Amino acid sequence: MKKIFRNQKGFTLIEMLIVVSIIAILITIAVASYNAAIEKTKEVVCISNIRTIQRAVTYYEILNTDPPPSLKDLQPDYLKSNFDFTCPTTHKKYIYNLENREVRCTTAGHKS
Repeated sequence: MKKIFRNQKGFTLIEMLIVVSIIAILITIAVASYNAAIEKTKEVVCISNIRTIQRAVTYYEILNTDPPPSLKDLQPDYLKSNFDFTCPTTHKKYIYNLENREVRCTTAGHKS
């Protein structure tokens, strides 16, 4: 004779599938938020780098009465010798316009 257990402890298959689905949705939301935060951080770093370069250009111009011919001329006296002139967002070099002394990012549109 079969015994029917009505007080079994545990979860049914449907309950487990619902829990796994909810966890998957939460992980998807978390990963999307993480990726957005990483991109925003790269933008902030790019803008900060541009401001740093712009300050170094201004300082160079104050001490030498002329603007630097290129960004590389700012190293090592005005910027660290290992300063990277590459935008972390686009991975392209910053553009320096000698005429108006403007430093900007190539495609992201960030500028001083």
